[in-house]
Amino acid sequence: MKQHTLQSQVAIEGKGLHSGQDVCILLEPADPGTGIVLFREDLAPGMPIPASWRFVVDTGHNVTLGRESVSIQTVEHLLSALSAAGVDNCLIRVNGPEIPLCDGGAKYFLETLSRTGLSGQEAPREYCQIRMPVWVEDGDRYLLALPAHDLRISCSIHFRHKAIRYQACHIRMDAKTYLHEIAPARTFGFTGDIEVLRRRGLAQGGDYDTVLVYDENGPISPDIHFEDECVRHKVLDIMGDLALLGHPLRAHVIGHKTGHALDVEFVRRLAAEMITVSDTDTLERDREFASFCERMNL
Repeated sequence: MKQHTLQSQVAIEGKGLHSGQDVCILLEPADPGTGIVLFREDLAPGMPIPASWRFVVDTGHNVTLGRESVSIQTVEHLLSALSAAGVDNCLIRVNGPEIPLCDGGAKYFLETLSRTGLSGQEAPREYCQIRMPVWVEDGDRYLLALPAHDLRISCSIHFRHKAIRYQACHIRMDAKTYLHEIAPARTFGFTGDIEVLRRRGLAQGGDYDTVLVYDENGPISPDIHFEDECVRHKVLDIMGDLALLGHPLRAHVIGHKTGHALDVEFVRRLAAEMITVSDTDTLERDREFASFCERMNL
């Protein structure tokens, strides 16, 4: 498999989810081996910010990448779409504080990339692989990766809200499945939480079409894309956060009650574990993994 970039430059405009500002981004082709690199054009146009876990500066309510005093918020949906489309190399020039929300998921990004088209490059694609289970946990929340020959994501959530409760899905990831089953799933929130965020200067740019909003009785957004849209959006987020590895991951990822902070810690752990291990390390990891499975009732 060869590396791919965009055939041509493409512009995307929209409001930022948290800032509410109108933002324009330019996606440009890049040379083999470049990876995904962002630039904050309105502040430091010449300073590259690689889409890497090493440059994550905040995971509070989105993933924010930064370098020195320059940052770009809410990168996860675009990175998710680029990963699903198979884009290895791309320059992203942003003229504001965050990536536009657009449709609240990744479908608009993916359809734009499809219209622009991709170009194969004379360099082989590299993949991230693991040789043994890798996991992170926080109470009953966890992410686990098992060795595999492709990318599969199994995710579950559990909310007290009566309209959500328990949701779960399993996706064997490819571009077509992602487009139809994951990309339309929007970010979601609750009226009480949104009001708190807005008082803090966040969540200024969404509406009921781009954010799936729930009150105490159920969803108040006019259209539901999937009955289990919330957990599908969690898969979308996981895809975007896994893109911070820098190369496509081949593994079966299993997550429960995930969020960006846990996702990024998981990516850091994956990056550290992608090394050759000894037989002694393997035996110790087997014991640790057995203990983890017992605690999580797996």
